[in-house]
Amino acid sequence: MNQDLLKQAINLFDTDEKWNSLLELIYNKEHLKNYYWNIFQSVMNEKFAKDDLVEGWSYWSENPKQYRWFLTEFGRESCYILFSEGRHITLWANSHHCNLDIIKNSLNSEKYSVLSNFLDRIDLVGNHTQWELFRESGNFKFGSSFDHYFPNDDRLSWFAGNRATEFVNQISEKINRLRKDPTMTALLKEINVLGKL
Repeated sequence: MNQDLLKQAINLFDTDEKWNSLLELIYNKEHLKNYYWNIFQSVMNEKFAKDDLVEGWSYWSENPKQYRWFLTEFGRESCYILFSEGRHITLWANSHHCNLDIIKNSLNSEKYSVLSNFLDRIDLVGNHTQWELFRESGNFKFGSSFDHYFPNDDRLSWFAGNRATEFVNQISEKINRLRKDPTMTALLKEINVLGKL
């Protein structure tokens, strides 16, 4: 915290009642975040379990900050799209059901490398032991100073509860580049066939 912000904070908390209110909020931060992420989960489930259905694709809501979109015929434990930790969109493969080496080698080929195009950027490419194939992190826009680079779910929690529909629509725009594109879906199907254990 720079000196100007520190002075502002000291002036803001100029009584013990104000200080104790801050501490009470800090102690309950996780409860507040959970409240916001539960709102987000309701909007996600409304969107992807009822309104935005795509033939051949299934959706699973694991918890308020984790969701899967997968090709129905290959199931939840295949190579699929994952939204996790409230900020990562990933192409993921479960190594207990998929051969990661085959999938990763295939994704490095010209034919299958286009699967990464459903994301706006690649922030991480998984190594040979990681289930994450490639990932985009925190790339959301709300008119915030953290736009495109939200570092954690703390910074996104308020938007999850107060601008949930906008947040969900940004996720939908990205994942639907794959889900609603027959060519990309066919490539993901081929990857699942190639990598199936």
